[in-house]
Amino acid sequence: MVCKNTLVSVAAKQVSGWDGLTPIAKGDNAWFFMEEETISQAVKAYIDFEKKLKEALPREVRKEARPIDVSGGVIEGQDIDYLAFKSMEKMPSRQELMATIARLINGVPTKLARSIKAVPTKLAISIKALADADEDKSQRVGDVLPRQPPTEAAV
Repeated sequence: MVCKNTLVSVAAKQVSGWDGLTPIAKGDNAWFFMEEETISQAVKAYIDFEKKLKEALPREVRKEARPIDVSGGVIEGQDIDYLAFKSMEKMPSRQELMATIARLINGVPTKLARSIKAVPTKLAISIKALADADEDKSQRVGDVLPRQPPTEAAV
């Protein structure tokens, strides 16, 4: 989409939350209008394009060069600068977020089931160990393992 700076300025003034575009609508601009689901892919594509432009520069200049200056932008009414724009490259997509949420939701019942199963299992192991420790089967548990007084840490 090609837009004139004047058109972007007028539109930004008329829509609340977009007035941050007015000061940067000067000079040569490339405008990105993205849907939420495609933000990270669009930013990745731009950064790949920027890397290709840097490859044409001499090596000693590449590290600090910014062949195209990103003036800023607006996301949900918040003004952003170049660093915020570049950080959106790492944003997960909607599908990745849904997969993460599904994995976390699925993990809760799994951990709960393991915890519930562990109680009788550990009890059975303890009883078996106690039975194996008792050579005289006629004694009671209290006779085999006498009660110890509580320690200071337990009080």
